[in-house]
Amino acid sequence: MTQKLYYEDLYRTEFDAAVLRHEEGKEGVRVILDRTLFYPGGGGQPCDKGTLGGRNVLDVFEEGEEIVHLLDGPITEGAVHGVIDWNRRFELMQQHLGQHLLAAVLFSRFELRTSRMRIEGDDVSMDFDNTPVDEETVRQAEEEANEAVWQNIPVEILYPDFEEVKLHARKLPPKTSEPIRIVKVGNIDYVPCCGLHVKNTGETGIIKVTATENHKGGTRVHLRCGRAAYRWLDVVCRGARKVQLELTCGPDGMFQRVLHLKEEIRELTSRNGELLDQAAASLAERLLRDAEPVGEFVLVPHILAGAGPDEVKRLFHALTQQRGAAALLAGADPQGISLIFGCHREDKAIDVRGAFHRALEISGARGGGSPCCTQGRGPLCETPEQTQARLQEAISAAAEVLRQSLS
Repeated sequence: MTQKLYYEDLYRTEFDAAVLRHEEGKEGVRVILDRTLFYPGGGGQPCDKGTLGGRNVLDVFEEGEEIVHLLDGPITEGAVHGVIDWNRRFELMQQHLGQHLLAAVLFSRFELRTSRMRIEGDDVSMDFDNTPVDEETVRQAEEEANEAVWQNIPVEILYPDFEEVKLHARKLPPKTSEPIRIVKVGNIDYVPCCGLHVKNTGETGIIKVTATENHKGGTRVHLRCGRAAYRWLDVVCRGARKVQLELTCGPDGMFQRVLHLKEEIRELTSRNGELLDQAAASLAERLLRDAEPVGEFVLVPHILAGAGPDEVKRLFHALTQQRGAAALLAGADPQGISLIFGCHREDKAIDVRGAFHRALEISGARGGGSPCCTQGRGPLCETPEQTQARLQEAISAAAEVLRQSLS
């Protein structure tokens, strides 16, 4: 059995131990010690990192009653010195206790039971299966949890028997005759937990919910605590300050100002779309007037210089609103080339796929579609002139394929 020093003094950062075994593995060197300060992870909290015998600790996990340290290289037999990454350990303890406090308030005040918790980087997430949780409930719970932080309540570790745990815990572990490790925070929380936590609530610093989302018929709540919360708030506040300066408004008026700008953008986008449709209709009228007759149809090959997919589509729709036209259109913008070939859906005698595949071969684009509508995107050439020349070659070759099929 590996002695768990992290439970005896979780603020200790260095230790000495004896190497019991070490062996090469696929993912690194596996080392078993007689005792360790490295927490192996559990209950949603990741393991400690640091160095052991000068080697980086990649992972720590339990196998039975032993704790395996996965290192990035071999170490010598005998005594070994270990150093944990204290900043990582402290932040994980902040995150874990902050999650305990928020979960305890949601349970005691709103009867919401956490189904699982995980810490991934700076983000802590809590799941409430099959239970929708509204943002106002989360906001109230966040406020109460932070009040507990500012009261600086001591965190106690107890080992009562199962009968005692049944009387007080907000969730029960499997029944056992062994003492159960309980994390007790004043009158706020009393819960079985194998994880590590700061020694008083004040060291949590702050608890900040960052998002809520629907998840598997319930709700997932994201939060950050302590240093992680400070980093997140720093990014948000600096970003908000830049927005305020750009919009010449204060924090209270920023939201309404953004809504007003959003509405202006919506109106301008709508008006711009109308103008583009008018321009497409005017161009379509001219192209149809000058189009080459092929049997009972007209052939409309055309390249829109400097146009992206949206403009090419608008022209396509304008050309194919009525029966009788086979459109072979191309455009190029900074993101690449666009191809749209097709006709009115009732023009069953036209199948543009052969012509489209020929254009793909020449242009290097990729795409597909139906007999009456094919679309593709592809890369630009080194220069605009080369791109234009390649599109001209592709459209001309495609037009010849379609001309032969319609003749």
